[in-house]
Amino acid sequence: TDPIVGLYEKKNGYGFVLPDKKNYTCDIYVADADAMEADDGDKVIVELFGADDNEGNPSGRILEVLGPAGAKGVDITSVAREFQLPYEFSEDTLKEAEALPEEVDKADYRGRRDLRNKFTVTIDGADAKDFDDAISVEKRGRYYNLYVHIADVSHYVRENTALDKEAYARGTSVYLVDRVIPMLPHKLSNGICSLNPHVDRLALSCLMEVNGRGEVVSHRILESVINSDYRMTYTAVREILEDGAP
Repeated sequence: TDPIVGLYEKKNGYGFVLPDKKNYTCDIYVADADAMEADDGDKVIVELFGADDNEGNPSGRILEVLGPAGAKGVDITSVAREFQLPYEFSEDTLKEAEALPEEVDKADYRGRRDLRNKFTVTIDGADAKDFDDAISVEKRGRYYNLYVHIADVSHYVRENTALDKEAYARGTSVYLVDRVIPMLPHKLSNGICSLNPHVDRLALSCLMEVNGRGEVVSHRILESVINSDYRMTYTAVREILEDGAP
């Protein structure tokens, strides 16, 4: 049985866990020896032993105390643990991440289109910590050249490495109310694979030729190196486009 997240309560000297999931209809009896010194009102993770003679209640032991139910962040942690979202990276994954460079190796520019002179911005939410994509646009006669740059993660995450396998298993980063559970370690997601402003980054860029009606008339995909000029927010861009802000 999967571990169960619930609320620990002490009643008449006996400890019980009230599961968060409504499909668990019974409280779970927890002996003091198995309670990990949890306090009344703590959110906990409990493991079932199975049914016993305690008036039909299953019994179990507490595996982890998450903290008081009303404390900041405990509710979000409870949801994350209930859905078994992965909090820790494996040791092999972290070792591979630590071995990666902090800055782009100049040797990696070879064979890539140098787009560092293009005026480039990222546009994300104000609280974003990592920047996966950026844009550049320039007027060329009756047409526009629109570049969409995507961070070239595949340059650093090689197939069948621990990084690759763990990212595949996670599938995506998970954005919760007060935190992010990333698909890749922060060394990559916030560092070498994030299109941070004023630093060179490797990218895959789609160059699109757009006519006056906004139709894409041609496109090609390039391996590139870029350097973002500004980290912009949706709010700032809206103020420019709709309110005429400078």
